[in-house]
Amino acid sequence: MDSVVTADMPAVTESGGAPKVSYLIITYNRAGDLRVCLESVRRQDWPNKEIIVVDNNSEDETQTLFDDEFTDPEIHYFRMRENLGVSGGRNEAIDRATGAITITLDDDALFTDEAATKRIVDKFQADPSLGILALKISNFNLVDGAYVRNPALDKICFPWRDDAYSVDDEFETCWFVGAGHAVRGAAYREAGPYRDYRPYGHEELDLSLRVLGAGYRIVYFPEVEVHHRISKTGRLTSGTFLEAVKLKNRIKISILYLPWYSIGTFIAVRSAYTLYTSKFNIGAVLYGGYMLLKELPSLIRERRPLGSPVISKIRQLKGPLYY
Repeated sequence: MDSVVTADMPAVTESGGAPKVSYLIITYNRAGDLRVCLESVRRQDWPNKEIIVVDNNSEDETQTLFDDEFTDPEIHYFRMRENLGVSGGRNEAIDRATGAITITLDDDALFTDEAATKRIVDKFQADPSLGILALKISNFNLVDGAYVRNPALDKICFPWRDDAYSVDDEFETCWFVGAGHAVRGAAYREAGPYRDYRPYGHEELDLSLRVLGAGYRIVYFPEVEVHHRISKTGRLTSGTFLEAVKLKNRIKISILYLPWYSIGTFIAVRSAYTLYTSKFNIGAVLYGGYMLLKELPSLIRERRPLGSPVISKIRQLKGPLYY
């Protein structure tokens, strides 16, 4: 799919003119979670917006939400004929977006502040070099019918590798987590949309590296918080297949974008990491390697290594060069 072309972002004017914001939500069999997510977006205090929902062929009552509850003219619902995965679903939403800024939420996430959109727009307008804002993501699990904060999961959604920053510090980084993020429309135009990493796994990192390669910056922006109420519905559980896919996708990124001298180290370290986190599931590593070998000829043809300045920046920001 070609990258989406969006209008340049106008400034907010005293007469009330404001850049258009597109909220992108993909969903699959989570009607209840989606309702909460949409209500939080609907409450956003922003005058010029559109809400694009891409349904990855849900089999529950998702479609009825748009027949009865969410009939606002700015809400646009698109049902796919098949499950396109995270990358494919997001690309369908990006392709339909007309806003100067896109804000993507998982269908089991929600805004906690009605002024979140204004904060995001103001941040982009203040710094033309910004391509992506990684929002603060707070994770919650459902326990005995109530959502309980799980700070242990927040580290997974925190785009830094050590304790140099806290979750309340703003800083420049080189990746984002998909549950809640905002992208300048021009960054999609220049870097392209998501690459297919079906069903999911590291598609955000792939996009991050291409956005950096296009000359944009990525900033962690804790002024906007997203509550991620982790749904068990429609989610792959940990196992050999999932671990293999994550390993394959992670090495795939290194082959596509990193210098050759770092790829061998990357493969060794990431394979060892997968062994450790999967409790020494050697089958996951072997299966991941098998799937990678099948894709290797096309990956080499598509390889577009990042230039030395970008590699130096990733190194400075403690990004994923060797693991």
